[in-house]
Amino acid sequence: MKVLVTTRPFGDEDKAPLQLLYDHGCRVNRVDPGKKMTADDLLAILPEYDVLLAGTHEIPNDVIERCPNLRLIARVGAGLDNVDVAFARSLGIEVTYTPEAPADSVAELTLCMILDLLRYVTLSDKEVRAGHWNRRVGGLLKNQTVGIIGLGRIGTRVAKLLEPFGCAIIANDVRPIEFAQKKNIPMVDKDELYRNADVVTLHVPLTEDTRNLVNVEVLRKMKQNAILINTARGPVVNEHDLFDALSAHRIQAAAIDVFEEEPYQGPLIALDNVLLTSHMGACTIESRREMEMRAAKEVVELLSGNGPLVPAPLE
Repeated sequence: MKVLVTTRPFGDEDKAPLQLLYDHGCRVNRVDPGKKMTADDLLAILPEYDVLLAGTHEIPNDVIERCPNLRLIARVGAGLDNVDVAFARSLGIEVTYTPEAPADSVAELTLCMILDLLRYVTLSDKEVRAGHWNRRVGGLLKNQTVGIIGLGRIGTRVAKLLEPFGCAIIANDVRPIEFAQKKNIPMVDKDELYRNADVVTLHVPLTEDTRNLVNVEVLRKMKQNAILINTARGPVVNEHDLFDALSAHRIQAAAIDVFEEEPYQGPLIALDNVLLTSHMGACTIESRREMEMRAAKEVVELLSGNGPLVPAPLE
């Protein structure tokens, strides 16, 4: 079975996922780690492969329908906004994903970003290196109200990490959440959350309902001292509106790990009150190992004639 790997890293920190594929007779090709796959790049190489181990790049319908050998698209990660699951399945191509594997890593990065912005850690580092000794006065997390939008796998983990700090937590989700009831977390509508939260952190998938979720209208509802965290998907936040809000100090700060276009080279780079990271929410050794191994195991299941371990949902 021929396997194309277009997500990187893969097998860099731990060779076990690659070895599992080799042990089952797979022929594996990993694309250039420094290259961002375009639709044309994918179309030029994918038709000869049986399996695609994919990252976050787009997998267009007009590409996969021209891949007669393709039997499995295994997403190494949790997001499914880059592949039309229903369309792929209509062609007999299974789609799987690894939603549990990166959840702890993304949650920990979220907490890291909140603390960084509350205490000006990254900004202070820049100032000291530039020769400026500015002892910035921040705030205690325990005195903040943190609003979590999306109380799923990652959102619930963020809430658990916040518990020892003693801060108030409010949340919003499209469905009732048993976890919120157990933890006495008030479930509120989005407007109430935006108005009352000192920290707003986003943990929703990218769908038509969540695209441009945080825009100029939302940013105007938020407190002037509010902090926005986005470790979900770039298009959930309107980057132009965020730039305007941060430039005018209508909100205090933001931390963004995901962008509409990656690698990011936009205007937010010029601002001191935004923390920018390179889509590294899942980038811990432990999470990468688990994501890659789970994706490799999906290939083994396919070879064994079994059904997928974690099929992608249609919604």
